[in-house]
Amino acid sequence: MNREEKVEDGVVYSRYSLPIISRQTLTSYLTEGIEPTVRAGPGGFYVEIDSQKLRRLRAEKMLSLGDIAAAIGTTRRTVLMYESGMSASIDIALKMEELLEEDILSYVSFLWNVDAQDLNVSFRKMKEFERMVKAEMESKGFSVFPLRKSIVNFIAEDKEISYFGGIEEEASRIRKKVEYLKEFYELSNKDGILIVKKESEASGDSEVPIISYSELSKVKDNQEFKEILRERRVD
Repeated sequence: MNREEKVEDGVVYSRYSLPIISRQTLTSYLTEGIEPTVRAGPGGFYVEIDSQKLRRLRAEKMLSLGDIAAAIGTTRRTVLMYESGMSASIDIALKMEELLEEDILSYVSFLWNVDAQDLNVSFRKMKEFERMVKAEMESKGFSVFPLRKSIVNFIAEDKEISYFGGIEEEASRIRKKVEYLKEFYELSNKDGILIVKKESEASGDSEVPIISYSELSKVKDNQEFKEILRERRVD
């Protein structure tokens, strides 16, 4: 997904290993229990096929792999791959549903399945400076969840708000980190923060609010932290 791409309703996107959905998609899920069935991938949109249901329906209707392949305009091998769990284009999936006269789509999960073991692994792999930042954020009243293999290093939340946070020790990488984080925050429509090691590297005019570790350590609580971010946010 790139920064110019519109986030369509009912579609799950991925950016920096994190799921991205529209507000309407989330609202539909929370209020009506409607789960998305489409995911964005290279070259377009795809759906997940319920492979077990596909095999069952084909057997019940006494259709061969060749019968389905001929009906949807593909090969027997491709149909077999659908029955083994391969994703399909929306057009192909609709043709199969029309032929089988039943819904065969699986829902696309966009929720993180985080358990204690995952969090422990993430914590063990954190660098010393990242652990220091985590401890300081928690002392201000935030719950902090470290992330691995992502441009975003952690999620911090309290009862009012959640932040996607970046951490950077090297001054030479701050500008590039800001560019990546800005793009991510625009796509996810979330508040963000970048925490750096030295106070001289913190900036009040960055497109992503930057705060140094020494400043963070002097903050009394989460309300003061939020006020600093509001002052440093550039619209």
